[in-house]
Amino acid sequence: VMDWIAAVVMLSSKYLLGSKDIRGWWLSLLGNCLFMYINIGFQLWGLVALGMVNCVLTVRALLIWRKAGPTL
Repeated sequence: VMDWIAAVVMLSSKYLLGSKDIRGWWLSLLGNCLFMYINIGFQLWGLVALGMVNCVLTVRALLIWRKAGPTL
């Protein structure tokens, strides 16, 4: 069930980001956390590392996006 929830969260975040809605960034971070949670459960350490890097890049993109202001 958790994999389906993660999938819905990630797809919803992409939709919101395409609509230039800031909630998409927060959903993306939530989806990354769910992704890492699932991979920790299956002991897929390489994918956990990928999830961590993805979280850092998502936060970086969010900060740049917010700094750019309403022009986006």
